Amino acid sequence: MKKDIRVYASLIVWIFITPLLAQTPGQKTAPKSQAQEIPNPAKETPAKEAWPERSSETKQTIIQADPNAAKLAPKITSINFRDESLDALAKTISKLTGKSFMVTTPLANKKITIISQEEVTIEEAYRAFLSALDMNNLTVVPVGKFLKIVDNREAAKMSVHTYANEPAPTSDGYITQIYHLKYISAGEIARSLQLISNPRAIVPYEPTNSLIISDTGANINRLIEILQHLDIKGFEEKLEVIKIRHASAKDVAQQLNDILSDSRSSGGYRPGGTSRFSPPSAPSFGGGEGGSEQISKIIPDNRTNHIIVKANKQGIEKLKDLISRLDIPVRGGGKIHVYYLQNSSAEKIVTTLNKIVGTPGRAQPGVPAGPIDFEGDIKISDDKETNSIVVTASLQDFNTLKDVIQKLDIPRKQVFVEAYILEVSVAKTKALGLSYTAGVPAAGFQNGLVGGFSGTSPNSLESIIDPTKLLTPGSGVIGFITKKSIEVKFPDGQTRDIPAATALIRALATDANSNLLSAPQILALDNEESQIEVSEKIPTLAGTTITSTGLSQQNIQREPIGLTLKIKPQINETSKLVRLEIDQVIEDISNRKPPSDIQGQTFASTKRAMKSTVLVRDQDTVVIGGLLKDNVNETSSKVPLLGDIPIIGWLFKSSSSETIKTNLLLLLTPTIVQKYGDFRKLFDAKLKDRQEFIDENYTEEDKKTTYLNRLNPPKLEE
Repeated sequence: MKKDIRVYASLIVWIFITPLLAQTPGQKTAPKSQAQEIPNPAKETPAKEAWPERSSETKQTIIQADPNAAKLAPKITSINFRDESLDALAKTISKLTGKSFMVTTPLANKKITIISQEEVTIEEAYRAFLSALDMNNLTVVPVGKFLKIVDNREAAKMSVHTYANEPAPTSDGYITQIYHLKYISAGEIARSLQLISNPRAIVPYEPTNSLIISDTGANINRLIEILQHLDIKGFEEKLEVIKIRHASAKDVAQQLNDILSDSRSSGGYRPGGTSRFSPPSAPSFGGGEGGSEQISKIIPDNRTNHIIVKANKQGIEKLKDLISRLDIPVRGGGKIHVYYLQNSSAEKIVTTLNKIVGTPGRAQPGVPAGPIDFEGDIKISDDKETNSIVVTASLQDFNTLKDVIQKLDIPRKQVFVEAYILEVSVAKTKALGLSYTAGVPAAGFQNGLVGGFSGTSPNSLESIIDPTKLLTPGSGVIGFITKKSIEVKFPDGQTRDIPAATALIRALATDANSNLLSAPQILALDNEESQIEVSEKIPTLAGTTITSTGLSQQNIQREPIGLTLKIKPQINETSKLVRLEIDQVIEDISNRKPPSDIQGQTFASTKRAMKSTVLVRDQDTVVIGGLLKDNVNETSSKVPLLGDIPIIGWLFKSSSSETIKTNLLLLLTPTIVQKYGDFRKLFDAKLKDRQEFIDENYTEEDKKTTYLNRLNPPKLEE
C-alpha cells in the first residue's frame, strides 16, 4: 500500500514539477489560447555571418530557422518595428515562421517599419513582412532551403520556375506565370492591373494575347482570380464595315471620334489608341446602364464612302445606332460641289471626267451611266475664270470623282530643251576646224573675234561622232554625244578637256562652210507640246480677179518662210529617260527660177521637214541629220559692150554653175526640271557661259563697258 502511494506521488511530481524546472529564469509558460508578444530583435544575439573571408559586397547573412517557432502562439498581440534594420527584422520573422533567410550585406542595414496594435496571425505577420519588402522594391526568391531577399529587378533576372499550362502554387516564392487571355486585350488589361499590382510584375505579349507575370505565387494567384472574372466572352473585337449612304464617311468618322473622346472618363473609348478595356459594370460611352462597349478604331474609307470599325459586338451595335442618326439625307443641299484646281486646266479635266461619267444627262438607278456605276444624276462643268470644276451629284458620287480629280491635279515636271540647228557643207565636212572654250585666251584674238585653230586630223571630232554619217542622205538619227569631254592639244603644248557637245557645236558654228541657223531653247511641260517659230512672211501673188468694170485686181497672200520646231517631251520617272517627239520644218527661198510665164509674180521655195521620236537620257545630247539640200549658184561674166553684140557676143562672155550640197543637223539636249530650284541652276549656268564668252572675245577695256558688265547694267536717260 505504501509502495503504491509513493509511485503515485512520484508521478504527480513528474507531471507538475518537471515543466517548471525546464523553464528559463523569468520565463512563464503562456496558455495555448493566449496571444504572445513578438520578442524584441535588438536583444537577441546577432546571427553568425557566413563566408567571412569574402568582401563586404558579397557577404551574406544566414538566418537559420528557429526550432522553437512551432511552440509560439498562433497569434501575436502587436507588431512594433520602427526603422528596424532588415537583418534584425528577418531574424524575428524567421523565429515566428520557421523560415530561413539569406540577406546580402548591402541590404542588411535597410530600414523598414511595420506597426500593428491589433492581434495578427503569424501568416498575417509574414504577409506584412512581404508587403514591407515590396514597398522597398525587395522580394524573396527560394534558393534551396533558404529564401533569399533580393531587389525586384534582380529577382526578374534570376532563374525562377515558370508555369505556363499549370496553375502557380500558393507560395511565397518568386515565380513566373504565363497566362493566356481569350477575349480581352493583353495590353489594355496589363495597364489596368498595374494599378493594383507592381507595374514591373506584368508584361503583356500581344502577338499571342498573353500576360507574363513575375511575382510571388500568392500574388499571382490573386491576379489570376481577378483575370478569370474579367476575361469573359463578349469582349472580343472584330472588324465591321459600315456603309455611309448620305453623308461623308470622313465627316461621320470625325464626329464619332469627337463624341466618343468625351466619354474617356467612363472607360468606353479612347480615340486613336488600341482597345480600351471596359469592365461589365462600367457605364457605356453613351451613358446607358450596364454598357460594355469596346471600340479600338474608327477609320473612314473615302474611296468607297464606308467606315471601318474595330470593336466588340456591343461597340459595333452602339456605333451603328449613332451612324443611323447622323447619316440622313439633307433636303435641298449637298448636291452642288466646287473643286478648285491647283495645277491643271479645268477644261481638260472636265473633258476627262465626262468620258468617265459618260454622256451628260440622267443616269437611271441601277443602270450604268458610263464606264462606272453612279447613284444618280451627274453634271460636270468648268469655270475658266477661277479654274475650278463644278459637279452636280450626290455626295458619294462626288467623292468618287474627287479622288480622280486629286490624282489628275498634280504638279507636272518640265523639260528644258536646248536645240541647235545647223547647216554643214559637204565639201568641208572632213576639214572641220575645232575651236575651244573654257576661258583660255585664243591665239588669233583680234577686234573682238576669236580665231579657231584646226586639229591635225579630224580624229578629235570623230571621237565624239562619226563625221561621215553627217553627210549620208536619209540617215535620220545619227547618234548620241555620250562622251562628257574630249582631249585637245593647245598651242601652248598643254592638253585640256573640252565638253564634247560644246566642242562639236563650236566647231560647226565657226567653220566657214557651216551655218548656225538657230539655237532655240524651249521649256515644255511633261507630255505637252511646245513650239518655236521663226519666220518671215513673203508676199506672193495668189491670183488675179477681173472686176465688173473690166479692171484686173491682184490678190496678194503672205507665205511664212522660216523655221518651225515642235517638241513634246515625256519623262520616264524610273529610268530618267526623256522621250522626245520632234517635228521640224524649215522653208527657204530657192535660187531656182520659176517658169518664165510667172517670173516676177512668185518665187521658188524649198521645204525640209522631219518628224521623229527619240529617247534621250537626262542632260545627254542627240544628233539628228540627213536632210540634204542642193544650192545652185550660177555666175556669168562678160566684156562690156562686146559681150552684148548678138551672136559674136558669146565669144566675149562666160557663165558657170556650182551646186553645193548642205546637210541639216539638229542637236537636242533635254534637262529635266523637277523643282523651282532647278531654274536657278540653269540661270547660273547661262550666266557662266556668258561670262566665259566675254572673257574669250573681249578685251579688258571692253569689259568695263556697262553693256558687258552685268553688275552695272545700262541706265536709261531721263
